[in-house]
Amino acid sequence: ERPDIIERPDIIERPEIIERPEFPKPFEITKWLCVSSCFFLVPGTYAFYNQLYLYGTVCTYNTILSINHWIKAEDGTRRLIDRISASTCAITYFVGGCLHCRGIYFYGYGIPILFIIAFCFTMSNYLSVRWNPYWMYSHIMFHLTVSLSELLVIYCTTLEVD
Repeated sequence: ERPDIIERPDIIERPEIIERPEFPKPFEITKWLCVSSCFFLVPGTYAFYNQLYLYGTVCTYNTILSINHWIKAEDGTRRLIDRISASTCAITYFVGGCLHCRGIYFYGYGIPILFIIAFCFTMSNYLSVRWNPYWMYSHIMFHLTVSLSELLVIYCTTLEVD
């Protein structure tokens, strides 16, 4: 039916490059994303320790809603809520970073980590759609780098408070 497949026999020989539905994902894989979602508790705890309750609350909710999605990873309401929570967290910390991170913290750490976050997220999506097993590692690295960026923003905020 599709002329591009007939004209390109290499696609038929390499079925891993044909896109498939992204979800559902098996819990055998997503259990590690449940674990990596707990990375967000580290900056959340650090924020509460420093009496930065907005940052701490956003991280805590993000952890809970991310785990809720990855326990049974499929399209639907739980995924939508996870994406809204992640977007809220990203906006909160991005604005906080722009307001509070200066000098080396902004240019030396903040900007590079944003590129790493974008790369990990993009690679995770790219590999996930193709059911490449390495998508999970990209998404775990995404969770880790987001957590590190949150720690940076909280640290920069505490420098201004002191």
